Amino acid sequence: MIALLDLSHVVTRLKAQCPLLENRVYQTVETNEAALEMFGDPAAFVYLAGDQSESNQLLSGVLQAHGNGIAVRLSVRKSATRTDRLHGADAESIRQCRQDILTALLGWKIPGAQTPLEHSTGSLTEKDRYLLWADTFNTTDHLTN
Repeated sequence: MIALLDLSHVVTRLKAQCPLLENRVYQTVETNEAALEMFGDPAAFVYLAGDQSESNQLLSGVLQAHGNGIAVRLSVRKSATRTDRLHGADAESIRQCRQDILTALLGWKIPGAQTPLEHSTGSLTEKDRYLLWADTFNTTDHLTN
């Protein structure tokens, strides 16, 4: 059987090393449908953001380098008195949580991966009363049998 990376390792690491999240870290699929109020504030959602494989290296069997994009989406409830796009308290909350997330993940190797995590992109969106910051990290493993 071909084994894929187990993202529960990322969840476990973030719960252990990101005290501001207070164990509010969840493995999920990418969706904007989550009722964010159910998960507390702040919270982080870990999901596979995409993958890409290189050519097979074997004539009989499978050996392919397999790049993985892993996203950590941080949700922070907007300040109730906020009148501009990003209030200072909201910006500071996002900064502190991201600092913990980046410190926990950059250079760490997920069990089964060939390379340590590297940061790729980050972006901010809004949903209802929440600011959502998604950081994407890249790593490589091998598909093999």
